[in-house]
Amino acid sequence: MRNTLLSVAVVIFVLLIIGGLAITSGGGLPTVTQVTNAEGSVTQATDSQLGTLALVVFLIIGGLVSMAGGLALVFWLLNRQVTTAQKSEARPFIFSLSTEGNSIGAMVQENIYMLIFTIGILFMLAFLGLVAFTGAIF
Repeated sequence: MRNTLLSVAVVIFVLLIIGGLAITSGGGLPTVTQVTNAEGSVTQATDSQLGTLALVVFLIIGGLVSMAGGLALVFWLLNRQVTTAQKSEARPFIFSLSTEGNSIGAMVQENIYMLIFTIGILFMLAFLGLVAFTGAIF
């Protein structure tokens, strides 16, 4: 299987090299000039078109780099938390509403104000989404 995959990859690579050489040798298809204005040409570009292209490329690459940095940060933080959890003592989670130990009830009791705030924000977002979806005006 691996030899077959390697041979297919080599054949595709050789075909790409041959196609690139054929294109750059200059013996391509004959072209017909349809317009002489650079604004409508597909082979020429004006300064404003080049500036717009450079801006679009810069924004796309900047977005990709920022997303890659964000993902790298998230994975670094997750890895840090995993190593911290591995070093700490085992505290099993109890699925009960009792306020003792490591349970849902204890977590709710410790973070009640944050939970109320988060639920309130979610309700407001749901309401605004419903208003925007239905087109209702205040």
